[in-house]
Amino acid sequence: MFERLTQIILGLISVTALTLSQSSFELDEENQNHLYPCWTYMNCYAGEGGPEQQKRDECLAFLQDSDFSNGMDNVKKNAYKLENDDLLPLVKEYCAKQDSERRNAFEKVTQGMANYYMLTCSTPGKHEECGRYGDTTECLNAYLDELKTQKKCVIPK
Repeated sequence: MFERLTQIILGLISVTALTLSQSSFELDEENQNHLYPCWTYMNCYAGEGGPEQQKRDECLAFLQDSDFSNGMDNVKKNAYKLENDDLLPLVKEYCAKQDSERRNAFEKVTQGMANYYMLTCSTPGKHEECGRYGDTTECLNAYLDELKTQKKCVIPK
């Protein structure tokens, strides 16, 4: 009886965490319009190895290698076909795309990673990975907001 009650409570906590996580990804359009141009600027147009990419790498450093590969495997399986597995080749693959395809890739990969994050956070025993994804997401979103404030999120035509 106690074991069943514990499972029910854990289930309710997981559903609550999933709902809260989902709401953090459901920003209104005005608050997320900068994400694509800022991410693209940071990865494709800022100086290679410069401060923008160093900050990106600092944010991604919260993740363990297995976190990143699990997330990307999920994206490849459920959201968007990618050729590469490691960050730098993935960035080059992303930046080589034409703008319309790059935007599509950004949206699908972002949604795929958000889905993986929510799945991870609702899976018992994955709370540490969930926390690392949360830290990474907070760090990247704050930095993309900072780039927007600095008016750096420009994609050359």
